[in-house]
Amino acid sequence: MSAVATAMFLVAMTGVTLVVRQQRTIQPQSIPPHQYQERFYDYDDHVRFSGLGNADRDLDPDSPHHHQYYHYAHTKRELTPAVAEPSLSLNTEVDEEETRVRRTLYDSASYVPRYVNATGWLRIEDIPSNEDVDVGAGQRGSIDHEKRNYVRQMMVHAWSNYKLYAWGKNELRPLSKRGHSNSIFGSFDLGATIVDGLDTLYLMGLHKEFDEGREWVERKFTLENVDAELSVFETNIRFIGGFLTCYAFTGDRMFLEKARYVADKLLPAFQTPTGIPYALVNVHNGVSWTPDGMP
Repeated sequence: MSAVATAMFLVAMTGVTLVVRQQRTIQPQSIPPHQYQERFYDYDDHVRFSGLGNADRDLDPDSPHHHQYYHYAHTKRELTPAVAEPSLSLNTEVDEEETRVRRTLYDSASYVPRYVNATGWLRIEDIPSNEDVDVGAGQRGSIDHEKRNYVRQMMVHAWSNYKLYAWGKNELRPLSKRGHSNSIFGSFDLGATIVDGLDTLYLMGLHKEFDEGREWVERKFTLENVDAELSVFETNIRFIGGFLTCYAFTGDRMFLEKARYVADKLLPAFQTPTGIPYALVNVHNGVSWTPDGMP
């Protein structure tokens, strides 16, 4: 028995020695540290991390093992307004009705967002570009308004295309420009992107778009026609969490009622011996379970 233990010890020590020697032969890549910092200040990062390699190797620059492969290039994209293509025109009664409602209420230049005259709503005040902002610990920092506004434009770009091609669907397929609902929420139009985006729209000051999403939630959001198993976790964080966040921002009880409505649908999943909910719940009949292999 002692001979076996001795042999195992020698094999282990040999392996450790080889690993240490191999690590010592690897030379660090000569990339200036500032390059790692600069990429966080650019509009676009095209950074390829395909694997670490030895910089001493005589490899083609396009190889992921060449040190020049890790480069940083950025260009400021031009965000163009969303325009429907003829082949992708909205032609169903539901789409036409939704389009009519949105255009009637929100496409008018005279539309005044509810935020303007609301009382008790969280105020998101803009900071003038020539002022500094307190970042804590007695320090002062400046806001890069150009980059902040560009991020805001990207949100408008994404939201506009979602409205045009997938309004009310859970997701937008950006390449085919089609709505997609056959995901973790089943093949039902729950407007997951709308609920997900409401708090971001609010914080970015896109109050007209926020009103547009709120109006859809009030008129269209329902689980009554959903006869499928939904993820308890995802439904909780995306729908209940999304509605409660909007309620915290605005005090609008519609969001509170929607959150309570969804929470009631999830309650059967909590009927367990431990109180820890099952992973899935059918919101139509309350049947809940956790698939094998899930914690």
